[in-house]
Amino acid sequence: MAAPACPSVRSGNLVRRHARQFVRSILISVVLPCLVLSAPAQAQLPNIFAADNPSGSLNSGGANIAYLQNTTGSDVILILDGNTITTKANRLNIFDRSSGTWVQEVIQDQQSQPIATPAPTTTPTPTPTPTPTPTPTPTPTPTPTPDFSLAISPSSVTVPRGGGVATYTVSITTTGGFGSSVNLEVGGLPAGAVGTFNPNPATGSSTLTVTVSSGVSRGTYTLTVTGTGGTPAIQHTATATLVKSQQK
Repeated sequence: MAAPACPSVRSGNLVRRHARQFVRSILISVVLPCLVLSAPAQAQLPNIFAADNPSGSLNSGGANIAYLQNTTGSDVILILDGNTITTKANRLNIFDRSSGTWVQEVIQDQQSQPIATPAPTTTPTPTPTPTPTPTPTPTPTPTPTPDFSLAISPSSVTVPRGGGVATYTVSITTTGGFGSSVNLEVGGLPAGAVGTFNPNPATGSSTLTVTVSSGVSRGTYTLTVTGTGGTPAIQHTATATLVKSQQK
């Protein structure tokens, strides 16, 4: 029997091509399901450590957040990544390392409720002592200046046409301790009339007597009594009326 003929070079290339396609098909069929079915990578969750061992030394494994559950009745000091930390008793202690150093951020009770930080005690502001209002010094009542005043009564006297006497009383009223006597003068007398004071000078009162002759013209005359007294001299006046009647 003749020996089988060896395949040609062309036939060998065809076989190798088919072999490569077969291997590629197998790889795709194996790798593709793995890519499709593999679960997405999970983000690393904060580690939770038990903090019951006072002499414990913990390693966070590179996490930046560490939950440390202390179920004992007292505070526990631990070593976390070579740093000494203190966990509060019966609390979930949360530490943060985002700043580069483990810092205790939150302390929660067993029901995971944040423990309220007590408000700082406010120091009361002392009430300022009121400045006493100075008592004003009363202004002394000024001492009245010594003085006096004059008054004449009656205010008017009538004499008959044939002449007569008109009598007036001049009153002197003093104030402020005035103690001097007062000199009196009368002005405004008609021609033919004469006026005299008794006494003069006077201190309380004086009588003014006006003698009217028959030759005095009939009419009404205003008499002015002037009083001068004191040192320095003080002067005041008072007036009265003298009437010469047309009747006898």
